[in-house]
Amino acid sequence: MNVTVLSDVLQFWQVAPRALKQATARALREGPTSLHRHRIRKYRDLDYEDVADKFIKKYWTSADANEAFRRETIRTATTSGNRVALVEIPNDAALLGLFDPIRADCRQRVERIVNDYSVDYLQPQSRSTWTKIDFFDTHHLSPAGREKFASILADLLVPLMHRDLVAEKE
Repeated sequence: MNVTVLSDVLQFWQVAPRALKQATARALREGPTSLHRHRIRKYRDLDYEDVADKFIKKYWTSADANEAFRRETIRTATTSGNRVALVEIPNDAALLGLFDPIRADCRQRVERIVNDYSVDYLQPQSRSTWTKIDFFDTHHLSPAGREKFASILADLLVPLMHRDLVAEKE
């Protein structure tokens, strides 16, 4: 599958005018609004198997397109001189085993991208046990989860930044 920045922009502009019109009408009707971090205010109990089944189905229908978008985004970013790292977003540990049907394919895709573009792959999931108190539902981080994620991500980024500083001095 071939994806370009132009195709992504064209796809955006197919939906953007309607979305902008709706947002403008809502702002005129309701007045100024503030952005909320997340609409979910407390943990939602969900059927993890149902969530995983829906995610897996979506994964298989969009895996090639998502990989192509990732590759094009990384290629564009690195060509522009930006440093890129892929970050795996954590999930509640109770959900992880349910992703086994796609785990190997996903891992192979990520490994190919990491090798093809020499980018870093950061896995906060492996640095802690993630439980219901870290999430609003199966994957949206709660305030406690956001703090935990930010702390772990910082710990993972420091060695990369240090490596870059050392390389610049040489």
